Amino acid sequence: MVTTARRTIDASGSEQALVECARQGSGTAFVMLALRYGDAVYAIVRNMSSNLRDAEDAIQQTYVTAWHDFGRFPEGARFSTWLYGIAMATVLSRRQRDRRRPSFSLEALRPELDADGRLVDGGGRWDDGLGRFDITAVLREALENIDDRARAAFVLRDLLELSAEEAAVILRTSPQDIRQKVHEARVVLGGLIDPNCASKLYS
Repeated sequence: MVTTARRTIDASGSEQALVECARQGSGTAFVMLALRYGDAVYAIVRNMSSNLRDAEDAIQQTYVTAWHDFGRFPEGARFSTWLYGIAMATVLSRRQRDRRRPSFSLEALRPELDADGRLVDGGGRWDDGLGRFDITAVLREALENIDDRARAAFVLRDLLELSAEEAAVILRTSPQDIRQKVHEARVVLGGLIDPNCASKLYS
């Protein structure tokens, strides 16, 4: 329990109760709401960013924007969907402002693996330091070669496992468009990543 000047706020309380407290200006309630979805916000921003520093900046901007705009939080909306929308809009805006695409051939994204799926040379950029293949590193680098909207749809559907309907609300499009964009992303990723590794992404 956290006591504020306005009222006692229960960290395990309902989302609606926390939303109402935040509407009244409770920073504590807002932080409690944000913490509930912090991992998902990180996943969105990190997988939409070129590097960790960009991701950290975008996360900070996401929460500042959310707190500043909380007075316009839509009645009856889900806080998570609203927050994810801000996170995605933030990172997409930053990508448009700072376009960075790899100049090397896409063939460079294909790591050389042995029969057990481990890097042949070891110590490469996809090695986790223990001689094991880091599929997360490959995925993030491959994502840099996908159209931003398809990448966003893929992150929401396949990584966060949101419904096509919720992803459509976040990206302000239709569920059908989301499904099409996810399919496009999967096709591109399947072509960039070794088939043995690509199959692990969708299992």
